[in-house]
Amino acid sequence: MNKKQKLEQIKAKLKEKGEDYHKDTKSLREERDKLLTEIENEEGKKLVGKCFKFRNSYGSGEKWWLYSKIVGADSEWVNTLELQKLPFSGIEIKLNKISKSLFENGVYTSITKKEFNNVYKRFIKKIEDAKK
Repeated sequence: MNKKQKLEQIKAKLKEKGEDYHKDTKSLREERDKLLTEIENEEGKKLVGKCFKFRNSYGSGEKWWLYSKIVGADSEWVNTLELQKLPFSGIEIKLNKISKSLFENGVYTSITKKEFNNVYKRFIKKIEDAKK
C-alpha cells in the first residue's frame, strides 16, 4: 500500500470514528499528519531544478518578467533563485522563499532550463560589464 492509499485509509477510519473521540483518534491523526507532510515533501522535491517565469509589476502599470529556478523545497515552501530586470532600478538577482502553491497552481509559467540559463548569463554579463 502506498502513502496516498494509507492516508485515504486513515481518513476513512477518522471519519468512521468521528473527530469527537479525541483519545481514540489521536494516534490516527498523528499518523495522518505525518503522512501528509511526507507526501507534500516528496511533491515539493519534484519541483527542484524546474524553472518558471512570472509577469511581475509590483502593482505598477509597467510589467516585466521575473524568472525563478527552484533550488530547494519542503511541504509548503520553495527556495528560488530569482532574476528580474526592474524598469526603475536595474537588475535583481536574489534567493527567495515563497509558497510552493504558486508553482503548482499555474501562477508561474514553466520554462526550460535553457531559457532560464540564457537569462542568467545575460544578467551576469551585465554585472561584469558594469565593473569595467
